[in-house]
Amino acid sequence: GNNFGNVQLASITLAKVTQPSGDLQEFNINLSGPTTGTVGLQDGESFPRTNMLLSGTYTVTEDSVEGWDLTDVTCLDGDGSVGDNIYDEEEILNGKEFNLEAGHEVTCTFTNTKRGSVTILKASQPDGTFEFNLIGETDDGDVEETQSIITEEGSGEITFGNLLSGEYDIRETVLDGWKEPTIDCLLNGEEEVDNTSFELPAGGNV
Repeated sequence: GNNFGNVQLASITLAKVTQPSGDLQEFNINLSGPTTGTVGLQDGESFPRTNMLLSGTYTVTEDSVEGWDLTDVTCLDGDGSVGDNIYDEEEILNGKEFNLEAGHEVTCTFTNTKRGSVTILKASQPDGTFEFNLIGETDDGDVEETQSIITEEGSGEITFGNLLSGEYDIRETVLDGWKEPTIDCLLNGEEEVDNTSFELPAGGNV
């Protein structure tokens, strides 16, 4: 009169992708549900929990990292995409919630995109105060910022940081009584670009 019921254990694999690829930044990904835990992953790494998990509702979320945006979370099992997006208090994507069925294997891939920057190196004779205007178009909207450099002993520097990838241009306000400046722009210290129209890639610096 005894019945023996068996439930097959399930699997979840957590994976990390960064843009640009190959970055060494580590991201903490959290697993919550019938089983909980946290794992730190870099680009190209994955962490499988194979045939270890009870079925049920799970959430996978990622701790935010300054200078990076979580741009995509995809959870797939053999039947296709699963789960719903989870957002934090500021309505920023930070994970997925899904139902893990007995015997299923789900792989969740977190994709993060690094922010970029534009650095201005200014040389002047004599010293002075110079204004720069950065204008950009990104997938998340337009960008416009203004900063000033006060040169000392002929040089100065500023950085427009935390920039989303997109199309940008940088312009200096020419002061009365000064010559038009000469301008040289390099992307990542190598590729020459035009200051009035350049593509800032993920994690790039001009």
